[in-house]
Amino acid sequence: MKNLLKHDFLENYIGIALINALIFFSLIGSGLLSKFDFDDMPYFLMLLVVLYGVMVVSGFFWIALIVLAILNSINKKLFSPQGYLTFCLPVSIDTILIAKILINLFWIFVSFLSFYIALCIREWIYPSLFQTIFVNFYRSISNAPLHLFALYLDIFISIVLLLVKFIFILSLLNIGKIKKHRLLAGIFIFLGLQILLGMLEAIPSALFPEIYANHLAPMTLYHFAQIFTDQSPTLLPYLLKISANLIQIIIFYLLARYLIANKLELESS
Repeated sequence: MKNLLKHDFLENYIGIALINALIFFSLIGSGLLSKFDFDDMPYFLMLLVVLYGVMVVSGFFWIALIVLAILNSINKKLFSPQGYLTFCLPVSIDTILIAKILINLFWIFVSFLSFYIALCIREWIYPSLFQTIFVNFYRSISNAPLHLFALYLDIFISIVLLLVKFIFILSLLNIGKIKKHRLLAGIFIFLGLQILLGMLEAIPSALFPEIYANHLAPMTLYHFAQIFTDQSPTLLPYLLKISANLIQIIIFYLLARYLIANKLELESS
């Protein structure tokens, strides 16, 4: 697995590192420039606008690069002619699939961490409205550490689920040998899955409306807001959502694994 991770890392790290660096230094630079009086130095205001523009454009490029990195590490390495060489390696299918999930999780985690560190430095240089959010954030760690951990775990599990769904959808597309309009077909499959899962999640609310409304309702912005106040929301919605996502991860992973192991036909060239 180490060699698989290293190979994928070396193929994508330059572009992602450059975009993260642009966002990082744009945030810090905007904090430094905001300390000056723009009436005396109007050029600094123009430079600040440029930095914000760079930050926004870099954000869009970051999304594009992450998507391309996922496509490169999963679609190209597993379902293109290069996939024939990948599956000829002396490692198990599980090792290959888990390596693909881990490397993409790494890129997302590093990018979010870089953005968070830059935001902290910017707020230290030039406190703004975000300072209230940071103060409440650190207060929430002491007030409701379990809830905060559950929130982060839920975000992590949701990202893993998205990657596993991505592998499953690509498996379906390649098993079905869909050559034309693959992107459109993939989008429709994803939307169909979301609608089906939404219908399944609606069953508890239909069978037990009162219990669902009081205890089992899915998390909303209200639950998120409670974490950053002195209130302590129940952990049950988090635990249920995490459990449901874990079950989905297992199901979609096993389905994708079965399709790849038993139905996938790759060409050697």
